[in-house]
Amino acid sequence: MDINLGSKIKEILAKYPQIKSKLAEISPKFKFAGSFLGKLFSNDTVESIAKKINIDPNELLNKIKSLIAK
Repeated sequence: MDINLGSKIKEILAKYPQIKSKLAEISPKFKFAGSFLGKLFSNDTVESIAKKINIDPNELLNKIKSLIAK
């Protein structure tokens, strides 16, 4: 799967479910990942979520890729 700024979080999590529990390592705001609030963001792209949690989109993208590579 090619992961880029336009990738949807729900698609990334469907392909790599093991990173769901590790998202809080990126930002404490990701602690919602398993909750109802997380479902609200499931259709968001990497870029739109980065803006919502106040992190540089490319930084978020790189951190997600790093979690996948672990």
